Amino acid sequence: MVRKIDKRPTTTARKDTTEPQPNQSASASLSEAPPDSPSQTPATEQAAQTIQRAFKKYKTKNASKAAAEQALKGKDTQREVWARRRAGQHTEAKKVQDKITDELTNSPVTKSKPVAPGKTEGTRLVATGKEKGILKPGKGWPADSNAEVAAYKLDLLLGLNAVPVTVQRSERFFGVGFRGALNRLFRKVVPEKFKADRSIFLKPRPLPEGEVPDSNQRFVSKAKTLGTGSTYYVPYLNDIKFFDRLIGNPDRHGGNLLVAEGPLETTGKPRYIAIDHGQAFRSFPGAYISWEGEIPSEAIFERAKYMSRVRFERMLSPHLDEDLRTKVWKQREDLVTAIEEWVQKNGRPSHW
Repeated sequence: MVRKIDKRPTTTARKDTTEPQPNQSASASLSEAPPDSPSQTPATEQAAQTIQRAFKKYKTKNASKAAAEQALKGKDTQREVWARRRAGQHTEAKKVQDKITDELTNSPVTKSKPVAPGKTEGTRLVATGKEKGILKPGKGWPADSNAEVAAYKLDLLLGLNAVPVTVQRSERFFGVGFRGALNRLFRKVVPEKFKADRSIFLKPRPLPEGEVPDSNQRFVSKAKTLGTGSTYYVPYLNDIKFFDRLIGNPDRHGGNLLVAEGPLETTGKPRYIAIDHGQAFRSFPGAYISWEGEIPSEAIFERAKYMSRVRFERMLSPHLDEDLRTKVWKQREDLVTAIEEWVQKNGRPSHW
């Protein structure tokens, strides 16, 4: 039996050979497709954006790993901690952070010198072990060591990577009070016995009962103050502006904002370092959002929005009373709500 072959033209639609090949990226197909092409569906656009974000994250993580290794070679432990966090190496970052914390808290002061005029009275640059720190009195205007440490811990919760490691010392430094007076006297009487940056009264004394411990903040080298004046219109400060509103900090100016040497490896923008939080947690401004410069990066916003209340209470309770913790938490909720309303009305900010 001979099989007949149907030679009539088929009506089946041919496969569109213009579809992106497996080795073409989704973003490339989007840019090359006609405006009315059915391939430009919301799902395809979302897939392309996901690919682009993943690639950007991959690149920035590798850049941060390289920055961490560079900081390790240069023995810049604070920069290494921040770079490892940005690279997602949280275990390694925690190990370095714990070493800094231990030395700032427990190592004896081996060197000391007063800081530039205009700072909190009694503030000194000290060497404790292999780390240098800015040692401030625990209490007294405008110092408040509990506020200094609470600001640092909120930086950890947000992943801001802008506030250096800050601790409280349970022993008082020799240069404060009676020992400091003795030291100055002996320098005058027998100057040949002393080096410019050392003292025979290096052993710390126990903190008097009822007194607030001093704060010791890791000194950041290779950084300069931004200068005098307001920081309101300084570019790329969105995250720190949000942070200051969260902690109720009215004292952000060019003198307590540092600009690190070299840009941030993930963005190429200036790397800012926030210091001097002794006046924070005293009053909280309104949570309205008037322009996108008050909106933090998307990553910081999401960390603030999904912050763990349990972890917040555990980390902040040693330094802030219940009333203050409640105010900070409400300020966080109000800021998140205000940002969501702004985005719903105006669309995504240009820096998201």
